[in-house]
Amino acid sequence: MNNRRAFTLVEMSVSIAVGSVLMGLALGMVHRTMRAESTARINAQVERTAARLSRQFRHDLHQAQSISLDNQQNDTPSLRLVLSDQRPITYQIDKSSILREQQQSDEQTHREIFLFPDDYSLLFGELGEPSRVVLTVEHDTKLVGISPQVRLHVEAVVGQFLRLSQTEGASQ
Repeated sequence: MNNRRAFTLVEMSVSIAVGSVLMGLALGMVHRTMRAESTARINAQVERTAARLSRQFRHDLHQAQSISLDNQQNDTPSLRLVLSDQRPITYQIDKSSILREQQQSDEQTHREIFLFPDDYSLLFGELGEPSRVVLTVEHDTKLVGISPQVRLHVEAVVGQFLRLSQTEGASQ
């Protein structure tokens, strides 16, 4: 009768190999899960920023009395709005962010930055009758043959609130 108390070298090698394969599979799964979580977090942040920008952009344009769009200025397009109380608001695109500046009083300026990841592009445009301004946020997936995805497209009529308040005032 063979009364053995230890493992053989072959049994130890097999158990280490099986353990290594299982550990490798588990680490791959953990890596994919962490990457998916990171992508979801970035997408959620982009959606929040886009919603905040869309709401503010429409509100400002609807209250604007006049606009000035400059797409030629040093590779940083800007949009200048003048409200009915003569306060200026400026939107300026810098790479993948938009800076909104609103003059509160002579010394005080309110600044707000809308940040997007580096693979996003931001564009201003102007459309005719009625006078509208377009803001487009695109995501370049960097895949050959696939055009950039439009993540946000906002068209707002300039001075819409002003026209509505004048119409309501005239009817009363």
